[in-house]
Formats: sequence, C-alpha cells, structure tokens
Amino acid sequence: MRLMMALGAALLVGCPGGDDLEAACVEPPADLAVPFRDLNGVVAHWALSEGCIQTSYAPDMKDAREEFEAALAAWGEQTCSDLCFSAPVESTVPVDDSSQRRVHLVSGRPPGTEGSKVQTALTFQMSTGRILQSVIYVNTAEPGEVTRGDWLMGVGKALGMGTPAAGVDSVMSREQPQPRTALTGKDLETFCRLYGRPTFCGN
Repeated sequence: MRLMMALGAALLVGCPGGDDLEAACVEPPADLAVPFRDLNGVVAHWALSEGCIQTSYAPDMKDAREEFEAALAAWGEQTCSDLCFSAPVESTVPVDDSSQRRVHLVSGRPPGTEGSKVQTALTFQMSTGRILQSVIYVNTAEPGEVTRGDWLMGVGKALGMGTPAAGVDSVMSREQPQPRTALTGKDLETFCRLYGRPTFCGN
C-alpha cells in the first residue's frame, strides 16, 4: 500500500513498514520560518548514517546535469552537516523503484498533478519518516526556463524542506520561477536544524 498526497510543489508517498527498532521522527519544531516537510507530524528525512545519498538523472535530462549538480553542491557543501551526495549518473531505473536510495531527476510531472514547472515527489517510511527516494520532475514541455532558484528549491524539497509562509525570504517559497539565486539564512537555519550535528532525527 502506498499513500500519495499532493502538497504544494512536492508530493509525499508513504510506505508502511520499516525497522521496528527505529523510532519515528516526530514533532517538527514550530519556530522555523522554513518548516520541515512532515505528514501527520512525522518528519521526512534522510538517514545520514547510511552514507552519501546517490543521485541520478534520466537519459533525456542529460543536458540538465550541470544545473542539477550545482544545486546538489549548494546544499551539500554546508559545514554544519555531514550530508553528502554522490556524483550524478545516468539511470534508466524506473521512478517507482524506491530501492535505490537516491535523488533522481526526470522530465514531466508527477502523476495526477499540474501547475509548477518543477515538482518533487518523496517516498518515505510512514512509521519513521525515513526518505527512501526523492524524484525531481521538470516539466520540459512547459514554456520558460528553469532558474537556479528553481533547482535549489527542487533539491531542497528532495531533502525534506517544506514551504514557508508568504513573505519569508527563502528559495523554498512558492514563487516559480524562483527569483533567488542562493540559499538564504532562513533556508540554512532549517537545513542545519534537520541535518546538523546531531541530526534532528538522530540518524
């Protein structure tokens, strides 16, 4: 059984099961301008104890590799955290295969959605919040460029960053195309709270 929910420019796909010994990551902090992404109070997050997150792209997104890699680097270079990414590789593994533990880039849009040019779908364990896979969709059929800010937002969603309220200075805002070209202090405050030392979820 899989649960899919459309939440702004991101989707959450919950999968039951998981390690019974792993505690759920719950009670996201209320004091952050950029919230954690959560479903019913369970925080979506990558387990850093499993090593660097694999990254890949579909063959028809090969020309976007440079922008994708630059956005990954912007999040991965933060000194507050041990989060890291592998170098992106081309992959034909289907998007519904969540066994890869990866951030994967494809063209199109998630099934049953419309609107934003860049959207992200997260597959995670409903019992713990551990992310199993994130897929960034770029609707290449829609006119207009994908800005650096759009790429930063897509990767941020893939990491479990949520959407802030209107008026917050953040690449995670609902604006598309996203006018910001760099992560803001509000973005980094949330990222470092989620993935700093120690991580918010303890894994």
